[in-house]
Amino acid sequence: MKNKKITTVFILLFNSLLVFFIFIAISQIKNVQASGPSVEASLQEVTQVNATPTPDSFSEEPLTGESPPNLYAAPLALNPNDHFYFTRPVIVDANTWNASNFIYGIGEDDPNSPHTGVDIKLPTGTSVYAAGSGTVVWAGYGLYLSSKDSDDPYGFAIAIRHDFGYQGETLYTVYGHLSQINIRRGQKVEVGQLIGLSGNTGVSTAPHLHFEVRLGLNDFFSSVNPELWTVPPEGTGVLVGRMTTTIGQKLLGQEIALKNLTTGITIFDHSYTSTEIIGSDSFYDENIVFSDLEAGDYRIYVPYVGYDFYLWVTIKSGSITYFRLNGLYGLVSEMPYDPLPINLPSLQ
Repeated sequence: MKNKKITTVFILLFNSLLVFFIFIAISQIKNVQASGPSVEASLQEVTQVNATPTPDSFSEEPLTGESPPNLYAAPLALNPNDHFYFTRPVIVDANTWNASNFIYGIGEDDPNSPHTGVDIKLPTGTSVYAAGSGTVVWAGYGLYLSSKDSDDPYGFAIAIRHDFGYQGETLYTVYGHLSQINIRRGQKVEVGQLIGLSGNTGVSTAPHLHFEVRLGLNDFFSSVNPELWTVPPEGTGVLVGRMTTTIGQKLLGQEIALKNLTTGITIFDHSYTSTEIIGSDSFYDENIVFSDLEAGDYRIYVPYVGYDFYLWVTIKSGSITYFRLNGLYGLVSEMPYDPLPINLPSLQ
C-alpha cells in the first residue's frame, strides 16, 4: 500500500512538470511568432524581392504617383542589334509596365505553359493604343483558335499586322482581355491611335492588358519578348542574357539576382521556363530580360551547381547590355559573334 502511494505521488509530480514545460514551450513559440514580422520588415528595407503584385491582387483604383516618364521615339536602335520598333500600348507609368509576376517566358503555376506576353496592370476602362501603324487582322473573341468563341482565353482581343517587318518577316502585336474594342477588322490604324479599353475578359483573374509581339506568323507559337521590341522610358535601358550549361544547353528557370549599385535595390528573377513555346531573339538567343532599368552600374549574381558567379555591368540609356553565363565557365559581358541583323524597320 505504501509503495502504491509513492507511485501515485510520483505520477502526479511528473504530470505537473510535463504541463509546466509544455506551457514554457508554447510561450517561447508565441514570442518567436510575434518577432517574425519585424525581422521580415527589416529585410525588406534592404532588398526588394519581386516587389510587384500578382494579377489577382491588381487594383481597381486609378493609378497615382509621379508624372509618367517620357518614352524614346520609335523606332530606336542605338546598338546595331536593337529593334525597339514599338511604343507602349498604354500611357506609361513606372508602376504599370510589366507590373506582375506574369512576365514573358515564365510559367508560375506550370513551367510547361509559360507566359507569351507581358501583363500590364490597369483598371478596367483604361485607354489602349496601337503600338505601331498597321492593319487590324483580328477584333473580337476567338483569337487563340481564330474562331469566334466567347470562351477564348484572350477574351475580347485585337491583333494588328504592322506596316514594317524585321529581316523580311511580318510583325504583329496583340492586345488581350479588353472590355471594349473601338476599331474593326480590316481597318488601318496609326501608332498611338485609340483602339480599345482594358478589361478582364477571357482567362483572367483581374483587370489588366495582355500585350504580345509576334514575328513571322500571327499565332500563339510565334511570340517574342515585348521588352526587346518596345521603346524604354528615357534614361533607362535593357539587360539581356543567355544562360546555359557548360555544354551550351539553355538553363530553364535558372535563378538570377540583379543589384542596382546606386540604389542598393536587388531584383530576383528566373530564366525562361520553356524552349518549345517561347521564342528568343534571332541575335541574342536570350532566356532572360530585365527592362526599364535606370542607367548606371549593376551587379549580376547567378548561383549555379553550388558555385556563385558575379558580373559587374553598366546599363546605358536607350540601349541593350548583353551578358552570358556559360555554365562553369562563369559570366561574361560580350555580344554574340553572329552576323549583325538589319537594325531599322523595312516597309512592306
